[in-house]
Amino acid sequence: MKFVKVITSLVITIVAFFAGTMATKLAAAYEVGSFSPDARWWYDSLGEHKENQVPFITAYKQGKAEAQSDVKQGNLKLKVGGWPSPPEVEEKRFSNIHQKYDIELNRITDCGITAKSQGYWLGYNEVMKSVIEQRYGAGFLEKISSEEN
Repeated sequence: MKFVKVITSLVITIVAFFAGTMATKLAAAYEVGSFSPDARWWYDSLGEHKENQVPFITAYKQGKAEAQSDVKQGNLKLKVGGWPSPPEVEEKRFSNIHQKYDIELNRITDCGITAKSQGYWLGYNEVMKSVIEQRYGAGFLEKISSEEN
């Protein structure tokens, strides 16, 4: 009788573990389904490096939350990553955009992009781009980007 209880307990533990694992995977799949195409592409590109998926999702949500907070405070900002222009060129460009449109540009990383920084950057900018385009019109960011180059 004791053997049956032990086996039953073991089976329940195993089923609970796999149910928890599946629930976690389903929750992540639901979350990823709500991502923008850019964020989904970056997330999918982490496929070989599964250990980076949770930090990406966490940072993505954090970036969105911080952007929403900034919007409520009346601040329009974009996070910039990638290879920078020479400092004097970048400073002038960032200053011009801020003076003309009251949009602050913040460099968060150069070329050393991690899953966490990419998730944060994408989440933050996704919210900000939507607000900026509501204010200034669709395609506005592409327009000012070509003006400043």
